[in-house]
Amino acid sequence: MRASFPEGVALAVAAVVLVVAIVGVTTRDTSKTSSGVAVSASASPSSTPQETASRDAAAAPAGSGEPAPRPPAPAPPVASGPVRPPAAVPPKPGHYDYSETNSNGTRQSTLVIASQGGGKQTENTDDETTVDEVQWRSNGKFERATTFSFPNGSFRCVWNPEFVEYKFPLRTGSSWTVHTTCHPNAQSSITLDATSRVTGRERRSVAGAAVDAWVIVTDATIKFAGNGASFSEAIRDEDHFAPAYGLTVHEVAVTTDTDPTGVKSRDTTTRDLLRLKPTQQA
Repeated sequence: MRASFPEGVALAVAAVVLVVAIVGVTTRDTSKTSSGVAVSASASPSSTPQETASRDAAAAPAGSGEPAPRPPAPAPPVASGPVRPPAAVPPKPGHYDYSETNSNGTRQSTLVIASQGGGKQTENTDDETTVDEVQWRSNGKFERATTFSFPNGSFRCVWNPEFVEYKFPLRTGSSWTVHTTCHPNAQSSITLDATSRVTGRERRSVAGAAVDAWVIVTDATIKFAGNGASFSEAIRDEDHFAPAYGLTVHEVAVTTDTDPTGVKSRDTTTRDLLRLKPTQQA
């Protein structure tokens, strides 16, 4: 899961606008949906990177002032043979680019990984919109805290307890659950409940390279409460995680928001890694 979007960021990113509403901040980027991770309904978990790229280019909003990410060149046939994802390692520090499509169109998103030593890293999504503090251990990758930033300020959300994003060793059929909370301030709380399971493994092509990945499906619910208001968001996230690189190479996230009046809205997001090597060191 991209609990950032990402890695470990998706759930946290999905929460930010609702959390901001709870703590009384009203200014936000109206170019994004409430989840921050939504996509055209035509996207599906079975989409190939090439299909996604072609659809992304066609969906780019006209006159946006920013060119859509260039679709990657057609990839050579993926190598045959047994799919054997190796043991997971932390990603190399640096800047990674993703093609991201949502109901607003297609854009290029960034993920910056920085090492803090001792298996600890920060994952900076889109120039500090969200910064996740994670730690890689022998038994899993753990999410420790998330800092949310917005025009009027920022706050750091410390997860209690810290939660596991990937439980090692990964294998088909393995699963784990999450129950954690965060208190942005004395009046507000965020509760996250999730179940993740490894549904299989696959070989994908990323920038012409064959990559073996685990397919991890997560069903999560985020609940927000504070200042007399409550919100909730349900997420179905399909994460294609390449353990040799420590990165998500493809992701499909479907979010369903429920506002205080009970009205629901549904959206989808796809993300595809554009290259395996960071464009520059962090």
